[in-house]
Amino acid sequence: MLELVDITEEIRRRKGEHSCEEKLLKSEPAVKALAFLFGVAEGAPLYHSIMLHRENGLPIQYEERWDSPDLVPDYLSQDFMKITPGDYLRTIFKNPHIEHIVEARMPLPTVRKFLDMRDGEPCLLLHRRALLGKRTIARSWFWYPGSRHRLGTEFDAHE
Repeated sequence: MLELVDITEEIRRRKGEHSCEEKLLKSEPAVKALAFLFGVAEGAPLYHSIMLHRENGLPIQYEERWDSPDLVPDYLSQDFMKITPGDYLRTIFKNPHIEHIVEARMPLPTVRKFLDMRDGEPCLLLHRRALLGKRTIARSWFWYPGSRHRLGTEFDAHE
C-alpha cells in the first residue's frame, strides 16, 4: 500500500519549509466533462483553484482542482496560504472515499513553466477524486517534477 500525504506533511517529514502561491481561486462554469463528474448541469458553477507549492523556495507541486460549491460552500473564502485545500477538506469530511491514479506524463506547457522544469523532463501526475457517497466533492490533479519527486512506502508483508 502506498501512503499519499498532504504536501505540507510530506515536506515537514523531510525537514523542509513549505510555502504556497495561489495562482487561481474562483467560481467557473462547469464544462461538459466536469458537469458529468459532479452531477451538475453544464454551466453550473464549480470552484476552480490552482496552487503552486514550494519546498525551501523550489517549486515542487502544481495543484489544480475543482470543488463542489454545494458540498464546500466556504471554499473560496479560505486562506490557502495557511491551510492547503486538501487539509481544509479534511476538516469538513472525516472519511471521504478517495480515488487515486498515478502516472508518468510530460507536463502541460503551463505546468512546466510554473514548476521551473527543463524541456523534455517528465512529471509524476497524481489524479485524485474525493467522494461523499456517490457525490464528487473534489477532482484534483497534482503535478510533480520527475527530477524532484518520488513516491515510496515501507511496510511489513503479511502472509
